[in-house]
Amino acid sequence: MSLDGIVVICHDALLKRLYGVDAAVSSLPWTDGLDQLRTLREPRSPMLRFRQLLEKIASADPANGVGGESGRTSWKDAWILMDIKASTGALRMPES
Repeated sequence: MSLDGIVVICHDALLKRLYGVDAAVSSLPWTDGLDQLRTLREPRSPMLRFRQLLEKIASADPANGVGGESGRTSWKDAWILMDIKASTGALRMPES
């Protein structure tokens, strides 16, 4: 979760390995912080808010990946395995 309470999708609690930033996910706000980051490796993907992930899954937009006639997988065919981590004790749901 970002400093300002936005639930984000990130494999690591620290940003160094994936984004090259020496900080924790929870230490930066979403706006003008985490929303500006891109992964170190191609395709230089942005961090997603949890809400954005749900919207992509509900859409028919293409996703990164292989397979299908176009060589891409659609989000509706994606399998999502979530490991929810809360490092600040009680988890609260933001209003946004």
